[in-house]
This record gives sequence, structure tokens and C-alpha cells, in this order.
Amino acid sequence: MADYQDIRGLRVKYLSADPSVTVAGEVWYNSTTGTLRSQLLTEAWSSGSPAVNSPRIFSGGDGPLTAAWMAGGGSSNPSDIANTEEYNGSGWGSGGDLPAAVYGLAGVGPQSAALAFGGNSAGSISAASNEYDGSTWASPASMPTGRNYICRAGTQTAALAFGGSNPGPTSNTATSEYDGSTWTSSPGSLPVGIEYAAGCGTQTAALAAGGYHQPGGTAEPTATLYYDGSTWTSAGTLPVGRWNTQGFGTQTDAVVAGGQPAPAGNDTGGIRWDGTTWSADASLASARNGATAMGLNSGATSTGWVCGGPGVLTEEYNKSTDVITPGAWASSNNMNTARRGICSAKNATQNAALGALGYTGSATGVANAETYDGSTWSNITAVPSSRYFGGGFGTQTTAVIMGGYSTIPSASQKDITNEWNGSAWSLGGTLPAGQANFAADGCGTETAGLVAGGLPGPYTLTAEYNGSSWTTVPGSLNNPRSAGASFGTQTAAIAATGNVPGSPGYPYDSESYDGTTWTATNPTIYGAYGGGGAGTQTAGILAGGATGTPPDAGVTSQTFDGTNWSTNPSYTTTRYEQGGTGTQTAALIFSGATTSPTAYTNATEEFTGETSAANIVTLTTS
Repeated sequence: MADYQDIRGLRVKYLSADPSVTVAGEVWYNSTTGTLRSQLLTEAWSSGSPAVNSPRIFSGGDGPLTAAWMAGGGSSNPSDIANTEEYNGSGWGSGGDLPAAVYGLAGVGPQSAALAFGGNSAGSISAASNEYDGSTWASPASMPTGRNYICRAGTQTAALAFGGSNPGPTSNTATSEYDGSTWTSSPGSLPVGIEYAAGCGTQTAALAAGGYHQPGGTAEPTATLYYDGSTWTSAGTLPVGRWNTQGFGTQTDAVVAGGQPAPAGNDTGGIRWDGTTWSADASLASARNGATAMGLNSGATSTGWVCGGPGVLTEEYNKSTDVITPGAWASSNNMNTARRGICSAKNATQNAALGALGYTGSATGVANAETYDGSTWSNITAVPSSRYFGGGFGTQTTAVIMGGYSTIPSASQKDITNEWNGSAWSLGGTLPAGQANFAADGCGTETAGLVAGGLPGPYTLTAEYNGSSWTTVPGSLNNPRSAGASFGTQTAAIAATGNVPGSPGYPYDSESYDGTTWTATNPTIYGAYGGGGAGTQTAGILAGGATGTPPDAGVTSQTFDGTNWSTNPSYTTTRYEQGGTGTQTAALIFSGATTSPTAYTNATEEFTGETSAANIVTLTTS
């Protein structure tokens, strides 16, 4: 019998600890634990951040996990749409719209060099093709034959379109090639017309799998076909026929997942092609068909993605020696006092937070203050004056709480500042004006803090704190608003969303501050007020908030990378006017109003960003 050295050409290492760097299949003996250990290669799908727009099917899309896109499609056939969404590996953001709404189209290429073609637009089969540079779509040329539910392979400058649906009830056999400026008809027709098939690979080495054949398509084709740049040939057979599916990879190394197996229903199953045979691969968490797109169709199959089909759910594919744990929110222990309009030490951490003041039903507000140690909230000395809808910054042991509203001694926005040193509260400098419901509700440190906007106005006022006094600075917000969220420092801040005075809607405004001037940035994904912010100017997170118009941001979160906003996993408890602190990958939200201004929560949730760890296992004889 062959031993490990015969198989691998290596001896089993004798180590006191697991090595930090290994390769798949390597075996070693851990003398400390007395076990034989190895690192395994695994394939798995994991949940990603949801898409921005309404649920969609039959969209076009492609690109690697960190530069993906999808465009067009429909919320229901044939309700076609024109919008484009872009994925950066952690969340979706909005891109430029297609020239026309279309569904049943195909797409190839990464986000900055994409091509979309075919489909159905305004009830008619389309021959249009459009190139995308990451921001704008342009129409260079039309396909020789318009087709719907078309199949694809290749790149923007070397694309392949094959099959699809004709205007009549028949499936198309045509193959068309694009060279970056012109479409030409290939003499290599498919042996039988197919549509809704999985396609991947390159223009001269493409793979087609499954699909649907009309007329009389009662059994889905199981054929696997190769294209060599001129001719299609049979390469194998799918284990089970499926259609409304997508694939990614190369002609000899491809993944197909989801779809609709014969005779009906949605599938979670994943299969992998090695150039000779199909075998079972990782399954999707959610069954779907008509999914938007998957992976880089002409590249390696170590990573990929799928979205829609229908819905907005995204799943990511990883073939790796690491175990990937997607980012997610998790519930922690509750605060002692449920409330809304709480103030936070905004630059504290997930495991050392502080929340104070708030509204529990009385217009006097409450003075209660609590600290969090990563597990439990504990009451600390109350703030000397009760109020709510104030701001805050600093850390758990050097916190500053300012402004807010109360009816004590009379109904007004307050100019009070209180400082916490870890054991006692003291009175700090007086705000330039009584303010509450800040647009930028605090960021920075005890000796270098910032707030901006709020009620009762001026809604654009910006004030800085130096540890003892406040100064009104010339740099005013560009857009007046209140009840926004903020994160960052005194010289590198973000103020986002909120409520525009006199308007029933909630803006998508986002502005950055450099210590002198506020500058508009790209808009947020969700418009809301009373959200919770955390992080830095180039790596921030904004959670929840209430909105008067869809999409409702009650359980959504979004991230900011210094330029663009993108979607992030949703949390559990619907809330607004809550507290927030931490970082983009280790955030904390707590308390808030829930379904109405008179319903409060003491719920706490923690966000942990995506992590990976070596997939090391103990080998046994069982």
C-alpha cells in the first residue's frame, strides 16, 4: 500500500504547532495535541450583501467578485428595467442606466469593460449591444440577429453570443462574434436551438451547458457543448437537464449552480465540469432560477457570485483552503433601559461602548447612562441633566455628550456639554447655539470633536470642540438637514442622510469634511433619518434609520469606502434614532424606536465583517 511519502513525495512533518502557511492536502503531526492534521480545499457558497434595487430576473451581468455588475432584467416578466448595479466584493452600489430597459439579455466582462447584448425591450426582441466603462453605457453596434434569453461567453472585445429565443416559439441556433466594434455571424451553428443555457469560457474556447429547447420543450437538454472558434461539438452530458441557469469559469473548469431542473421548480444544486465529466459541487443556500449572473465567465473558478432569480439575495462562491465566514449582524445582550434618541460615544469600540440620555415617553428625557464591555451593559453615573436627540463623540472613558432637547427647565434645544472621564461627569463648554437632532451627530475625540446641522437651525452650522470650548467654523453643510448620521474625525468626517426641513422625504445626501470645508460625495444607497454611524471617512458604516419612501431602511446597513456607498447585510430589529459606534468591520448599534415613535427597544446588535481562517482538520481513521 502506498504511504504519504509515496503519494506526495514528502515526509509527514513533526511540528509543535500548526504551520501558518500550508498547501491543500499537506499533512503534519502536531505533537502538542497528539493529532495528525491537514489543510483541506473546500468549495462553498456564502451569503453576501443584498442588491440595491427591486427583485429581478433575467438580467445581464458578469465580472469577478470584486468588480462585478448586473444590468436590466425585470421584477416580473416582462416588466423590464434599465438600471445597473455594481458589486465591490462586499456590497452593491448604483451604476449608470442602460440606454433602454431590457430583460433576457446577456453580459460579459468586468465592471470597467463590460458588454451587454440582446434581450427583449418594450415587448420586442432586441439586437442592441452596449459597452460599459464603469459609469456609462454606449451603443457601438447591433447584433446580426436579435435574440432573447441569449447565452454568452468571452469579453468586451472578444464576445460570443449563441442560442436564445426567436420572435416566434422556437429556439435559435445562431452563433455571433464581437471584436470590440463589429458583430459577425459565425458559420458554427448550434446542433440544436437552445435558450436559458449556461455559457462561459472565451470566444474561441466556450462551453454551453443545459438550457431549454422550443418548440415542444418538455425535457430540458442535457448536452454539454464546446466551441473552438468555428464549430460546436459534443463534450458530455449534464447529470440532470436544467435551464434558467448561469455558469462561470473556463471550457475545462466551470461551475454551474441553480436553475430549473426538469420538469419544474427551483434548484440549489451546484455542479462542476473538469473538462471531461460533471460532478456534484457546493449548493446554493437559496433555490433560484433566472438568476442575474455568476462570476467571471472567462476566468478562474476560485470565486464567483450569483444574485437575483428572483429577489435581491447575493451569494458568493469560494474554492479555497480557507473557510470564509461572511459578514453578519448578531444579537447581543440588551441595554438596561429601552429608549430612542440616545447619544453615543461615537468613536468608541464594539467592545467598549457608551450610551447616554434618550427618550422613554416623557419630554423631559432621561439622564441614564450605560457602558458596554462586549457582552453586558452596566449602568453608570447618570448625566447631570436629562435630555434626548443630542450628539456625542469620544471613547468609553473619555466621552463628550452635547446638545439635545428637553422641557426642563423649559422646552428648548439645549447648548449643554457634558464630559465623562471614566468615573464622573463634568460640565464642558457651551455650544454656539442650542441644537438637537444633529445632521452630523458627533465624531472625533474629547479634545478634537465635531457636530453639524440640526434643529431648530441653522441647519448647516458646523461647530468644533477643543476639549474645553466650542467654535463655530466657516465650513457649513451644503445641504441643510437634521437627524443624520456621522462618522470619522474632526478633520476627516462624513455626514449622511437625515431629514430636510419642510420636506416629507429623507435625503440620500452625503458630505465629507476635511477640517475646513464640506464637500458633496456620492449619494447613499438608502435615504433615512436617525441612523447609526461608525467607522472612518474611508471605511464607514451606516445602519438603519426611518424613511418615508421605499426602500425602507429599517433593518438595512450600508458601507462607505471614501468614494462610494454599497449595500451591507441587514440586521434583525427594525429601528431608528439608535446609537452607533465601532468600525466598519466591528460595529455596534443599540436602542432606538421600532415600529412607531412610542415603541422603544433596548436591543443590541454587533456587526462582524467577513473573515477567513485556514481549513485545518484533524485526520482520523473513522
